[in-house]
Amino acid sequence: MKRTLFLGMSLCLFLQVQAQGMASGADRSVPAGGDSVVATVRYVISHQGQNFDAEFTIINDGTDPILFWDIGFDWDNHRIASVWNARLDSVIGNHYRIINVGWNSTIQPGDSVQFGCAGTCTDTSSVPENIVVTGFDPVIPPGWPRDELAVVYETLAENDSTFTGMALVANPNERYAWNGWFFGVKSIRFRTDTEIARVTNPNGAIGFEQQGDRVEVDLGWQSLFPLGARLNLTIEGRKLGQSVVLDSFHARYVRGENIRYPHYASLPPSWYPGKPDLCLADLVSDTFSYYHAPPQPVTGKLIIYQPGNPTQLQLGQVDSVPYRVNMENAARIWIPSRLVAMGIGWTCEFFKLNPNYMCGLGTKENWATGVIRENNGHSTPVVIEGDTWYWPLVTHRDGPYQQEIGNFNDCKSVFPDFLPPDANHDDYTAITPDFNHPNWISSAISCAISLTVTREFLNAIPVNYTAFMDSAADPWAEMACVTFAYNRGVWNLLARGIFETHRDSALRSTDIIRDFGLGGYADHVPTVKAITDAMNRDLHDVYDAAITWQDMGILFAKLRTFYGREVPPDSVWNRMIWDVHRAFDILAERWGGTHASCRYDYLTLLRVAKEYLPAPHNPRPTGADWYYWVTNYNPVCIIGNRKPGDVGTRLMQIRPSVTGTQLDILCAPVSPGTGAELRIYDAAGRVVRNLGPGRTVVWDIRDETGRRVPGGTYFIRMKTGTCLQVEKVVVTE
Repeated sequence: MKRTLFLGMSLCLFLQVQAQGMASGADRSVPAGGDSVVATVRYVISHQGQNFDAEFTIINDGTDPILFWDIGFDWDNHRIASVWNARLDSVIGNHYRIINVGWNSTIQPGDSVQFGCAGTCTDTSSVPENIVVTGFDPVIPPGWPRDELAVVYETLAENDSTFTGMALVANPNERYAWNGWFFGVKSIRFRTDTEIARVTNPNGAIGFEQQGDRVEVDLGWQSLFPLGARLNLTIEGRKLGQSVVLDSFHARYVRGENIRYPHYASLPPSWYPGKPDLCLADLVSDTFSYYHAPPQPVTGKLIIYQPGNPTQLQLGQVDSVPYRVNMENAARIWIPSRLVAMGIGWTCEFFKLNPNYMCGLGTKENWATGVIRENNGHSTPVVIEGDTWYWPLVTHRDGPYQQEIGNFNDCKSVFPDFLPPDANHDDYTAITPDFNHPNWISSAISCAISLTVTREFLNAIPVNYTAFMDSAADPWAEMACVTFAYNRGVWNLLARGIFETHRDSALRSTDIIRDFGLGGYADHVPTVKAITDAMNRDLHDVYDAAITWQDMGILFAKLRTFYGREVPPDSVWNRMIWDVHRAFDILAERWGGTHASCRYDYLTLLRVAKEYLPAPHNPRPTGADWYYWVTNYNPVCIIGNRKPGDVGTRLMQIRPSVTGTQLDILCAPVSPGTGAELRIYDAAGRVVRNLGPGRTVVWDIRDETGRRVPGGTYFIRMKTGTCLQVEKVVVTE
C-alpha cells in the first residue's frame, strides 16, 4: 500500500531571489490526518546561466517512518540531467519522479534525507510545483498466521530493464502468541523471474545468493524478530522479460527443518469438541484391540517412532535389571505412583519420548523408579508382591531427573511457550517421597523439555543429525548421544567429532557408547540403556493403576503452569477440562465408574485434552539465546576437534572487574591478517560496541556513543579466521 504526502498549491509559496542568483523554496507541509504524514520539503536552487543545480531536503515531521520514499513534481523549462543520493525514475513531459537509492530509503520521525539534481533550464524563475511525496506503507494481510513471520513484497518502480521493490519482514504479533513470541531466522527465501542486483536497507547491504529462480537472503545480525519487530528490505534487479515476479516468500527458521515428532493414534473421526451425545465409539475405534491386545516389545530407544500399541501406555516393571545400577547389583523397576506414570505418559504423547527411557533416566539419576534389596541407610521400605524392597530415592531441588537450575533457566529461555518468564525451578522439579506430590508430574515434563532442547539443537546445527541417526549401525545411537549430552553437556558430545570429523567410523560403529567414550559420569549412559532395554522387553508385569478424577485435577493444575500465558485462555481451558471429564466418565464405566485405567485409558484422555491445546504441539525453540547458540556453532573451536594451527581451545575469557563497572576480556593471541574482530551485541542482534581485539580488552559497559547500556542480556562475540566464540553476559541496572 502506498501512503501519499500531497504538498500542493493549497499552501502558500514564498520565493526569495537572492543577490547571488539563488532561489529558496519555503517550507511546505501538510497537516497530519488520515493516511497522510506531516512532512516538510525544502529546496534551494542555484543557476549559472542556462545550467542549474538544486538541493532538496525531505523532513519527516510525523510519528511514523516514511518507507521507500519517492518524490514527484512538475518543473517547467527545466531539464534534469543528473541526480545524486537518489535516482531519476521517470520523466513524462515536465513531470519528474525521483526515488531513493536503498540505503536512504527510510526517513525516521524527526529525521531527513537530502538529494540533489542538476541540468539545464530556459527560465530561471520557474520552481518545482505540485510536489507529491509517496511512502510505502506495507500492511500485513488480515488473517496472517500468528506463528509465521510475515513477509510482504511490492514492486514500487520499474522501467523497461530494471525494477525496485520493497519487502516488509515482520513479527505479526504485538503481544504474546503461541509459537510467535519471537522469530529467529536463518534466511528469507523467495522465487523470482528476474536477476537480483542488490538487497539493502538503511543499515547497509544485505547478503543474498541466487540460483536460477530461487533467491536466499541472509539477514545477518538483523535476523531476530521479537514482538512487533519490523525490517524493510529494498530489492533491486534486472528484468529478464516483460514481468517482475517476486513471490513465494518464506522464512527459514533457526531450527532443524527435518526434526521429527512421530504421529501416534488419533481419536476416532466421530469425535469433536463438545459433542453432545458422546459415547465410547467416539473415544475408542476398536474395543477389542484397545482392551485385549497383548503388550508388544517396545522398539523405541529414546524416541518411540512406531509404538507397538498406539493406545496403551506401556511401562515394563522389570523384576531384575541385568546391570549394576548406582553401585547396586540387585535392582528392580517399580513405578511408585500413578502420578509418576502420568507425568511420564505426558512426555510420551507430546514429546514422543519412550516412557521406559524416562524411567531409566530417573532411576539412574536419583532412583525415581528403582528399588533395591538391602536398606542402604536412607531408603524407604516398600512392599511389592509381598516382598519388602527399599526405595533409595534421593530428594532435592533438582528433582528425580537431576535438572539443575541453570538447565531449567536455559529451557525457559528457549521454550517460552512451555515455561513462562516467572517459572521457578523448584516449583517444577523438587519432589519428596510423597507418592501424591504434584511435582512427580511436572518434573517429568520439565526433564522432557530439556531433552527436547538438546535434540532440537543437534538437529538445528549443520551436522546432518537426522540423516546420521537414520543411517547409524547402532540402534542406540540417538539415545546414547542425547543422554550423554544431558549428562555431560552438548559441547562435550560434539567434541568427540561423531557427526563430523569421525562421522564415517561413528556410522559404522555398532557400539557408539564404547567406541566414542559416551559412558558419562559414573557409567551413566550404559546404565540408562540397560534399564530401558530391559523394560522394553518386559511383557509380564506392565504397570497399571486406577486413575481417579482427582488425579486428573492434579494433572491439569500442573499443566496450567506450563501453559501459563493464557494460551489457551481460561474459557477454552475450562471447556477442555469439562470435555475430558465427560470422556473420563465414559471410560470409567468399564472399571466400575470410579476410575479409569492408567495403562489403557490415560493416553486417550490426553488426546481429548490435546484437541484444545495450542498447535503446533511441538513449537519452535526460539529467543536470542537459541539463535546465537545455533548460528554461532563452530566445530573448529570445540575442545578436542581443533584444526592444526588453531590458537587454543578458547578465544577469550570474560572476567568482571572488582568494582563491577567493567568487563575484562582476556583474548588469545591472534595472527595478523586473520580479520579478528571483537564485538558486543544486544539481545536483538544489534552491534552495541566494536572492540579491537588485544591481549586484554576492557568493556566499560558503554555503547559506541559513550552511553551506559541499559540492563539486559548481551553477547560478546570474538571471531578470528575460522574460529568463533560467543559468551552471554547480563548487565544489571
